[in-house]
Amino acid sequence: MANVQVLDFAARRPPTSFPPPHAARRGRPSRGEPAAASVIFVVDSDEGSRRSMERALQRAGHAVQAFSGADAFMQALSQAKPHAICIDASLPGLSGPSAIELIRKRSAHSRMIMLSSDRNVRGAVDAVRAGAWDYLTKPVTTDTLVQCVTEALSSGQANGRTSAMIDIDAAITLDELERAAIEAALRRTRGNVTRAMKQLGIGRTTLYRKLKRYGLR
Repeated sequence: MANVQVLDFAARRPPTSFPPPHAARRGRPSRGEPAAASVIFVVDSDEGSRRSMERALQRAGHAVQAFSGADAFMQALSQAKPHAICIDASLPGLSGPSAIELIRKRSAHSRMIMLSSDRNVRGAVDAVRAGAWDYLTKPVTTDTLVQCVTEALSSGQANGRTSAMIDIDAAITLDELERAAIEAALRRTRGNVTRAMKQLGIGRTTLYRKLKRYGLR
């Protein structure tokens, strides 16, 4: 059983609706009044990965509740609406874009960050189209995760940043998909080419060639 911080959700209490992150950040708390922590759900069947993400987000000042399985997570989601959800794409019983659609029906304003070992660009686009805010490929460094969550919470939209770069519902080319994936990797790694190429699963020469091709460098 994972050692997690348990939030006090009464079983019979109506679903809690946390204010949207961007709305909660308007204005400053009164003097002496602590700023409310953002509530983050972490869902991953891998104990090591789950605990690592949980600790990193707690250090960043968030209130974190972690889950190893779909049943406990969905039960908690029926009682509270977290600001953000970091979820493994291959979670048994709740995986892929269909899982995102189901979660969004229960918590439309939660920023969803999909974590996956699949480096396929199409998988990332499908996830964002379904409603994920971002798609991170494993292994994910804690710095990358915290940065991604921070950006998601400060965003004024629940849908992903990829959708702001290209219209994923329109007819798009593979070049547009590839450029979007490269831009997202560079943002997550703060322009670090070595880390970006590892996330994309391509070699340094190939990445530099594509950067030149798309005018990104």
